[in-house]
Amino acid sequence: MSNFPAVEFVLMLQSAGSPSNYVSVATLTNVQYERTNSDEDVSTKGNARYRKLYSDGAQFAMSITADFVADNSTEFNQLKDAAFHATSPKVQARLDDGDDTFTTEWHISNFSMSGGAFGAVTGSITLNSSGAITKAAS
Repeated sequence: MSNFPAVEFVLMLQSAGSPSNYVSVATLTNVQYERTNSDEDVSTKGNARYRKLYSDGAQFAMSITADFVADNSTEFNQLKDAAFHATSPKVQARLDDGDDTFTTEWHISNFSMSGGAFGAVTGSITLNSSGAITKAAS
């Protein structure tokens, strides 16, 4: 029996100065992510908030819950600011699982952080895809 190699998940935030450049924000641990498929046409939903959350449809959706260790203070502060944005807690980010990257706009539905361990800020985050997801090899 062979061992399945451990996967390191990295959350990368789109750089404000360069839309095509992504910078590592946090290493994710205790990751649970779920991929769902749906034929549901969200444009017909009566709830405007639901349509706004899934503005590009939800044929392929992901949900991620994880603990994190912050990698980069500047980009991490952008993530934290987005999490506390009152009207639109969203970020354009990539999740790299070692084999593939998933790029989309993510809705931050849960964000908590603690003082830190090993000299870095730690916490937990839940992200839900809110747009079309692009999958590519890492």
